[in-house]
Amino acid sequence: VRAKESQVDTSPVKPCSATTAGPLPVRSTFKDSPFRAEQGKLLLFALQGTKATRVAEAPTGKNAQGVTFTPDGKYILVQNYVEKELAACRLTGSGLKDTGVRVKVGGHPASIRVAPR
Repeated sequence: VRAKESQVDTSPVKPCSATTAGPLPVRSTFKDSPFRAEQGKLLLFALQGTKATRVAEAPTGKNAQGVTFTPDGKYILVQNYVEKELAACRLTGSGLKDTGVRVKVGGHPASIRVAPR
């Protein structure tokens, strides 16, 4: 089914095919990907003009989806998608500290923000 200017086109879709001279080579599997890691990292940068300098890091879950600062600016909340949880990191004078606080959620968190006071 294809949409066509507010009308639904129910005519059959023509199949397409491709041929190759042999099997396609597999260059990488998911586990071999250079972008894959068993654990993620929360990185904190300081911006000065157009220069970004890494000032702190803390471990996260396997697939952190988003972060937000708490309204008082003392904590960063991290969404750990695979673990189905929110994690809290505290900003310290020397960087970030994982507080160990985890809040389990009913699904996979994928979007977060904090409402203004």
